[in-house]
Amino acid sequence: MKKRILALLLAAVMIMALVSTVFAEGPALSGTCGDNLTWRADLSTKTLTISGTGPMEDYYATGAPWYGLFGDYTSSGTITDCNTVVIEPGVTSIGGNAFSSGVGLTSVTIPDSVTSIGDDAFSGCRSLTSVTIPSSVTSIGYGAFFCCGLTGIMIPDSVTIIGDRAFYGCLSLTSVTIPDSVTSIGYESFFGCSSLASVAVPSTTSIGTCAFFDCESLADPQGFVIVNGILFEYRGEAEKVVVPNGVTTIDDHAFWQNFTLTSVTLPDGVTKIGTNAFALCPALTSVTIPDSVTDVGSLVFASSEGVADSQGRIMINHVLFDYIGDAAEVVIPEGVTIIGGGAFSGHGNLTSVTLPDGMTTICAEAFTGCTSLTSVTLPNGVTSIGERAFGNCKSLADVTIPNSVTSIGDGAFSGCALTDVTIPNSVTSIGDGAFSGCALTDVTIPGSVTSLGEYAFSHCGSLTSVTIPNSVTSIEDGVFYDCSSLTGATIPSGVTSIGRDAFYRCFELTGVTIPDSVASIGDSAFYECRSLTSVTIPGSVTRIDYGVFRSCENLSDIYYGGSQEQWDKIVCRYYATGEGQYKLISFADGGQEKAGLDGVTVHYNSGSAAPGPGPVDPGPDPVVPGPETGFTDVPANAYYADAVAWAVENGVTNGATSTTFDPDGDCTRAQIVTFLWRAYDEPEPKSTVSPFTDVTDPGAYYYKAVL
Repeated sequence: MKKRILALLLAAVMIMALVSTVFAEGPALSGTCGDNLTWRADLSTKTLTISGTGPMEDYYATGAPWYGLFGDYTSSGTITDCNTVVIEPGVTSIGGNAFSSGVGLTSVTIPDSVTSIGDDAFSGCRSLTSVTIPSSVTSIGYGAFFCCGLTGIMIPDSVTIIGDRAFYGCLSLTSVTIPDSVTSIGYESFFGCSSLASVAVPSTTSIGTCAFFDCESLADPQGFVIVNGILFEYRGEAEKVVVPNGVTTIDDHAFWQNFTLTSVTLPDGVTKIGTNAFALCPALTSVTIPDSVTDVGSLVFASSEGVADSQGRIMINHVLFDYIGDAAEVVIPEGVTIIGGGAFSGHGNLTSVTLPDGMTTICAEAFTGCTSLTSVTLPNGVTSIGERAFGNCKSLADVTIPNSVTSIGDGAFSGCALTDVTIPNSVTSIGDGAFSGCALTDVTIPGSVTSLGEYAFSHCGSLTSVTIPNSVTSIEDGVFYDCSSLTGATIPSGVTSIGRDAFYRCFELTGVTIPDSVASIGDSAFYECRSLTSVTIPGSVTRIDYGVFRSCENLSDIYYGGSQEQWDKIVCRYYATGEGQYKLISFADGGQEKAGLDGVTVHYNSGSAAPGPGPVDPGPDPVVPGPETGFTDVPANAYYADAVAWAVENGVTNGATSTTFDPDGDCTRAQIVTFLWRAYDEPEPKSTVSPFTDVTDPGAYYYKAVL
């Protein structure tokens, strides 16, 4: 297995000339850091000044142009060129990673024009002991002050969001004031702030998991770390623990790795028990939980086998938390209403499970990886099917979903052998990738569904037809991605947008009528729909992005509901490799070709769709996840960013999802050879017979590439 980045670079190297790169011998002392911002470093005063108006640019970890002037993790932090930052009035944001790893930074001045502090902006500035956040700031980003040397912090009442890990590992932080304006405190936001002795959080504020974990100075005399009814951690040494009244949530890892704990009693009113809450408690034999518990995380009692019964069930009150037995057939007794997260995860020999009447909830990954499970009947009363609940149950060919279910979670049945499924009209949402990779042949989505997740039916290679109700108003990214047998899909009249990759590589799709409610069609929406011969596009469409109809080799006619003047004013968003940014271009100026419509005959003022109200100003260039690649996990200045952008623009790859590339993900041999094949414009193989015993499916995406 190779990494995606290495595979992509291999493809690029084989078809592009090597580009020499000149590296500067040391950091510059002035430059730009935003469209209207400049910076300069005065080494005589050890001060870096940022001037101008508007937002600062975001950077990857070591990408700021002044990186190194403040020292870094490889230096002692005592010898630095600069130790002070002055941000002048007019600057509106502090960019992501702007000063990260600046171990020598001791002082920063933030003006009241700044409204946001970006992700990891001051991460690792361990010499920064104090900072004044002005009352103009509304959000503090992910890891903004991660592992800083702060001793105290005053959050102004303008702030509404404190991001994940914002103050993680600030070991010297003793006090923090959180105003009523803060609505959300993120995951692990104050994790490891071991000196934090007191904190007051507004009762209306949402607090993320592990936000105050490992904050030993917050523990009460009994060893409980409790904030707003959430038990974040138990640091005591008692063998028998009674959790105080008033606690409503047992947070993730709250009793994790407690080797002396033998019994726990939870009070009435507890509604949630988090992931791994009692994991690695080998001496634990007795747990009392109240009827009020309705929300259960994954692997709550992992490696705490002392609470299991003789059949290997960790079953307490109405919750089956885990199953550590090895039976092929399991009957869950009456009275159990919740199957906990990961309860049967990875039990490859499980062939049958009987669920009792009265069950209401199947939590995330409850049966994921049960590769021998062939059928499941969910009892009436189940209201939600958690994320990846039956993911990768490769033999699961039959499932009955009752009309009590309202939501089907992300990846709930991904990778199953389902050939048919009835989605009841009680379901209102189908999550991202919910049925991805199933063997479904046809699907009827009921009129109750209003939310159809990204890639919900992607890679369903046997799917030939689908009915989409009028209640759906958006065809999300990749919903029918690589549904290679799909012959037709009716897009309902209420849909306003068709997302990126929506019908990507639907080889058998022969015709599409786009309703006059649609205004935009995303990148590669109909890429390589080889059987597509004609498309009806209404005059309401004002934007058709890059590669929408690329490689639709038999597409000859477009029936457009508007005039030629309207058509010419349609815009296409594309990535300008040479300029390193996304741009909009009108059809009149070349956008039609970039959308993949060169050589196609356009019939104006025709088709069943009514003409739209006339040309519409598309507005400013849209906000995209990354300024160069479109992927949130590919920083604009990453060494591989240009290669990723080139590969997307040339159809070599479209990423792992609509917004992520997964640069550290594994890459199969099939994917590598397919990247190379696409880079060479997908030449037809000289033979149609594969010489390999593990390459036998002519419909596989990599089949021709291997040949």
